[in-house]
Parts: sequence; structure tokens; C-alpha cells
Amino acid sequence: MWIEFQSARLSKRGFSSGVAYVSAMRNPSNEVKMNFTKKNHMGLLSLITLILMFAVIICPVSATTNENDFDTNLPVVVSTPIPSVAPDSEYRIEDSENDKISLKDVIRYLYYWNGKMKWGLSDENINTYSSSLEQFLADSFSKDENGYYVIDNYSSIQTALKNILNLDIDEYELFVKTNSEQNKLDRINYHNSVQVQSATNVPLLRTISADSQSAPYAYGNVYYLYIFVNFATSTDGDWTNAHRNDALSDIYYGTLNIKNQAPTQANMVNNGGYVTVTVTGSNPGDASGSWGSTGWMERAARQLTTDINGNGRYTDDLAESYKTSQNANSVMLVFFTHDDKGAYALGPDKGYADKCAVSYWGLYADGSRFDASINSYEHEVLHLYGALDEYTIAPTYRIQSDLAVSPMHEMYINENHESEPNHQHSIMCDQMYSYTTISLSTKRFIGWGDKDNDGLIDVIDSTPWG
Repeated sequence: MWIEFQSARLSKRGFSSGVAYVSAMRNPSNEVKMNFTKKNHMGLLSLITLILMFAVIICPVSATTNENDFDTNLPVVVSTPIPSVAPDSEYRIEDSENDKISLKDVIRYLYYWNGKMKWGLSDENINTYSSSLEQFLADSFSKDENGYYVIDNYSSIQTALKNILNLDIDEYELFVKTNSEQNKLDRINYHNSVQVQSATNVPLLRTISADSQSAPYAYGNVYYLYIFVNFATSTDGDWTNAHRNDALSDIYYGTLNIKNQAPTQANMVNNGGYVTVTVTGSNPGDASGSWGSTGWMERAARQLTTDINGNGRYTDDLAESYKTSQNANSVMLVFFTHDDKGAYALGPDKGYADKCAVSYWGLYADGSRFDASINSYEHEVLHLYGALDEYTIAPTYRIQSDLAVSPMHEMYINENHESEPNHQHSIMCDQMYSYTTISLSTKRFIGWGDKDNDGLIDVIDSTPWG
């Protein structure tokens, strides 16, 4: 496994300040091989000295878990930069962003829509038409580094397809309508469901301690650790600087959306930093191979800390380390993947660390891609604070949230749902993310409610029930 750290904090540990790169590869026998490059050749004794110094830094000095252990087992990260260009004042997705797709496999695209729309095209027809569509794309759009045509005006490809296939006006309008509906569904599927409990038919569910989660509520000093993951086996390649900066900009404004809607009593302060790691294998998406005890999330965290508490999970130690060092009320681990495997937040059954994964692209059913957006990140982060999905196909109406901690978990049920005619448009129910609004139900789940109407939000109220 290879890991890259960048920071100016190394001066605390005896190195000169500035940017440092350390590469460490673990072989099957757990040997660690290191390579330090300097302008002048170093002698063998100096090299051994450096290796011993680094071993002292990364290894715990005691098997006993205490606050000091967590404080000294921190990865070196880069502070999150503030983007130089802000989106519009409401941090909403522009119509042009929803209209943008990337397309590579034209034949797959045509096969999908031929089957979906029942156009009756033969294999020979599809091969012929795909050549015409490919030529249109080559004449009209440029390709990205992965060979995808970047189409910034989706209606143009719909019009081109109408002309190439000689669709009549009814066929064309039905195609556009069906296309829009499918895209909305695919964007929902991009955000995999977190949890669905059975509808509550009892007045109270179990207590969920705030100490059981690293980000129990949206309150106080919050720290976001952004982990950019490169996979040794990937068709999309490693993170580029441009894509990394784009993703950092999106999540900066996504988390700012939350902070800007917080009540004054929440005293929210956003902090964070990022680190880049490389793990073996490929990304299976929302599966145990990602979030299981031996999945790539834990393997990535293992490069950044040790298993201080001995529970077999490294993400827990990573979150606890930052909670201690940053004096944070909440800590989240946000994993960024350079692919189209989707976005998902993980519930408390996956360990103490509140964590989510967000891929740089989402995948439409026809094989085309869309970019993750500012609001995609806001949506996943709110899940980790306790929010439920509120869109039509999510069976979350009038149930308690297993993602929320006590007392919010016991006191509230979800009362905002897209299936209801008078629902509030919100970030948790709008498929195309045209809204960033946090609904009243979500505000209650994440700690901003006032159950007893005494003027104190629940998370700071010693007697929230009244």
C-alpha cells in the first residue's frame, strides 16, 4: 500500500516545516520498506537512524488506550483550502449542471434506450446509428482524460438522436420525458439507502448513546477528515489535482450549507483536512468489501493510525484521534473515490466512526455519467448527523431514525416525505438536488429541535422532554 502525506505540521516531530512526502509499502509479511530521497546521498547509518525515528512516530508506545494515545497517532493532513470561486448565493445546483453528462460507450447507450423505448432497432441498425452519433459527439464535444465526451448540454444529444433515428414528434417527446424520469431515479440510486427500520408501532425505541458515534449531532466544533482513495485496480485512474480540488470545493460548500442553516445555539464551526492513500484491489461500491472489517476503508485507515483500542477497526481509532486532538464535538470520515460507484453513508452498526463514501461521478442506467455535486455531499453528511431520506421511494415516513442519537432518536419521527402533498422541499427529498433546505424533521433529528419549547435546542437542553 502506498500513502502520501502533505503538511507543514511535521516540524512538531523534528522535521523541517514545509511539504513532506513519505511512501510506505507493506508486503504480505508486514515488512515496511521506506525510501527517502534527498539531494545528497546519505550514509547507511543515517538511513537506519531515519527508519528508527519514523518507527517511533508511527508506533504506539503502550498497549493501554488513553487520551494521549489517540492524540499521538494522527495522520498528517493538508488543511482544507477555501475555494477561490463561490457558487451562487443559495449554493444550489445550476440547471446547466443537471444538464451535463459524460458519455463514452455509445453502443451501450443506444442498446439501453432501444430496449427502454421499444424502438425495434436491429443490431445492424444500432451499429450504423452509433457511428453517426459518435461522429456528432466528436464534432461537438471534447473528451476528458478517461475518454468520455463531456456534454454540457444534454438536450443537444437528445435532438441529435431524434434526427439520426428519424423519431417523430411523439416518439421524441416520450423519449425526453422518459429520459428525465429515469435520470431522477438514477440519481436517487446513486445515493444508496442507509438504513430502513420497520415502521414504529411502539412509542419508544432503544436509547442510542451520543458516545457511540463520532458525529452524534450537528453541534459545536465539527471536524471533517477527507480521505482521497486511489485503487490499485481502477479504470478511471488516480485522483488528479483538478478533480481533487473540484471535490474539495463541492464538499466545502456542502458542509457550509449545513453550517449556515444551523441555529445560533448550535455554535457550529467547520474544520477539516485531507489526505491521499492508495489501497490494493478495486472498489466494489456499497458492499462489505468496502465497509467491512477487512474492507478498503479499514485498510486505508490502517495506513493512517494503529488499532489503539484493539477492536479490529482502524476507522474508529482515526475518528477518536481527531476528536481528541481537535477538541471536536463531532468527527466524520469522508472517503472520496475516483469512480462512479455511488455515494452512501454508513450507520452505527458499522462501527464508532461516522463515515461515508462519495464517488466523483454517478452512473445513469444508459451508461452515461453525471458529476457529484455540492448538494450530494450535503445529503450524505446530514445522514451521518441523523437525517433520513425523504423521497418517495424511501420507506421512511413517520418512523424514528436509527441514525439519530438520544434523545432525538426517541423524541421524533420523520414527518417530511415527498409522498405527502404538502411536504417541504428539502435536500433529503429532492432527486435532482435543486434545494439545499434542511427540513424541520431533519433539523430535529440532527439536534436542532426544541421538543419542550423552552428556547433551548435539544442537544444542549438538560431536560429536553420538558
